[in-house]
Amino acid sequence: MTSPRLASQQIRLLPAADGWWRAAVIYQIYPRSWSDANGDGTGDLPGITARLPVLRDLGVDALWISPFYPSPQADGGYDVADYHDVDPVFGSLDDADALIATAHHLGLRIFVDIVPNHTSDEHPWFQQALAAGPGSPEHARYWFLDSGGPPNNWPSDFGGPAWTQVPDGQWYLHMFDRRQPDLNWNNPEVRQMFTGVLRFWLDRGVDGFRVDVARQDPAFRRTHGEVTGRDDCRVPMPWEAGKPAFGFGPGTGSGNSCPSRPGTANWPSTVRTVSPARPSSCGRPNGLGACLPAVACPGSADRP
Repeated sequence: MTSPRLASQQIRLLPAADGWWRAAVIYQIYPRSWSDANGDGTGDLPGITARLPVLRDLGVDALWISPFYPSPQADGGYDVADYHDVDPVFGSLDDADALIATAHHLGLRIFVDIVPNHTSDEHPWFQQALAAGPGSPEHARYWFLDSGGPPNNWPSDFGGPAWTQVPDGQWYLHMFDRRQPDLNWNNPEVRQMFTGVLRFWLDRGVDGFRVDVARQDPAFRRTHGEVTGRDDCRVPMPWEAGKPAFGFGPGTGSGNSCPSRPGTANWPSTVRTVSPARPSSCGRPNGLGACLPAVACPGSADRP
């Protein structure tokens, strides 16, 4: 009988083109509740690093780490205020570097969560939008609309309307909590920002990304009158369009696309733009170099 550890080694030797993640053991860690290294009662990155040998010995191939970015924690860290840093409650960028380096030394891969649908309302961009007002470039990074009431009847996934009014009279879209304003992926500045985020973490050595909430509507427009509901008029998920944004399977959600909103999945195409500039991000000296399809390096199909 093959031991779990040997099976794990065999998985790691699969070529990138074979989609190693489809058979690999991928272990999710929610940092806040996982392991506390400094004794303050909250899990942290050093706590994860200290226990990596245990995960390796259990046969884990890769870690998916839930958000550890600075956040007011309105949605468990999925309301990100800064995509380029670590929340002090979890440690520092040095701690993140140590975690990644230790994982690679042990033959483990690291995926980090990326949240492209929205930011925290404490993100500098949203604060700038509130200060700049209607018609400004800062407003154009999000979905702001003029309306006498909520622009349509879309509900938030967290309950209540998906629209909140700001003092200047406009309404902003938030498909989740009101403290998570949706980004406007029609805006090239948004795509450029996330390209920079991906490069930032690839440069720090991460092996891939788990994309959270990639169901962005790139052709959103104000609807006239009532709509029948998002389930009847919904933007296809990236995997439904045949463009996988990450390698963890189809996830949830199905339904009809909305013909009045042409186009979909700006996010996966944005992720792929990083690949040509990152030929070194996927290779490891020990030959364990493979990335998710969205960030696969040129020639990675030939790299064992």
